[in-house]
Amino acid sequence: MKHALDEFRPALQAAPFADVIDLWELIEKHQGPAGCAWLGRNDRFYLLTCELSRPDAMDPWLYARCREVEANPDGYLDLWAREHYKSTIITFAGAIQEVLIDPNVTIAIFSHTAPIAKKFMRQIKEELERNLSIQALFPDILWSHPQRDSPRWSIETGIVVKRSSNAKEGTIEAWGLVDGQPTSAHYKLRIYDDVVTDKSVTTPEQVEKTTNSWALSDNLGARGEDGLMRAWHVGTRYSFADTYQFILDKGLLKARIYPATHDGTFDGKPVFLSEEAWALKQKMPLAIVAAQQLQNPAAGTQAMFQKEWLKFADVRPGTLTVWIMVDPASSKKKGSDYTAMVVLGMDAGGNLYLLDGFRHKMGLRERWVKMRDLRKRWMRE
Repeated sequence: MKHALDEFRPALQAAPFADVIDLWELIEKHQGPAGCAWLGRNDRFYLLTCELSRPDAMDPWLYARCREVEANPDGYLDLWAREHYKSTIITFAGAIQEVLIDPNVTIAIFSHTAPIAKKFMRQIKEELERNLSIQALFPDILWSHPQRDSPRWSIETGIVVKRSSNAKEGTIEAWGLVDGQPTSAHYKLRIYDDVVTDKSVTTPEQVEKTTNSWALSDNLGARGEDGLMRAWHVGTRYSFADTYQFILDKGLLKARIYPATHDGTFDGKPVFLSEEAWALKQKMPLAIVAAQQLQNPAAGTQAMFQKEWLKFADVRPGTLTVWIMVDPASSKKKGSDYTAMVVLGMDAGGNLYLLDGFRHKMGLRERWVKMRDLRKRWMRE
């Protein structure tokens, strides 16, 4: 149903942070509770900071992120630094806003495992139980006593608000990708939050399992009237070989990446954290800061080789000091990594030469034979 304030929405969305509170007060003054309800449905920043009682999010950088994800919610992979409110803005406030817009919506929150997803579920469930103000603004959608009156209201089975549909899916449910996805269920909106964790990138097999589980969950979407399925993706990097890298390499989603600093470097200016907080973060292991805060796992590598450094020579110096370096893989089975052998030479001027090597899947005997043959050859040279 069209609302009298709908024509005002573009101006509200385009308002600078310095002016938005004045606009809210104007709407509240002239529209009363109806205006507050309209703001909750149409302004996620208002919903989060005012109706969901999160004044800690009253920040211009977070305001810009709210406006961005509201304008373009679907088809993006949001990779933001830790502690930068991505789950608060997208999973928590975003899911609640979707319910307030359409109480017949069905939402599934997917995380790597069910316990992670249920933490997000618990936050939403408890908010809708305890927040009397939002219950009063949306009495046609939210229960005053949901644990007593709702047909389904638990972290395990999901929650159901006041709705006119008889969908078998709950209004919001929580599921793990790799430890038990639902069957015979189709959701109008799937929210993927923390699909990749430190435990999902330890081995190639774990990465492949997570990636395949993510792909399988695509069948749990429900197509809208436009024929498209809606999904939001929220996460933080752990490795360049993780599921997020697969998504980016295949171009399946558009990346929306926000590191902790303005230019994504250790020396950059923090975009949200204070200078003091960022200084403390930088005392952590560099690899962790690079992945979790800069969204660039390679940034923490002290000696990252750049292909631009390579130059090709037809003749090598007559005298070289030669090393053979080996990084063996544990097996040849599918999904295992490659065994790498590199022969390097250094001349009197300290210049390095890549002389020889292998990169294959090898068994134990083959690894020994290759290394032995490399040594024999370069001892003769």
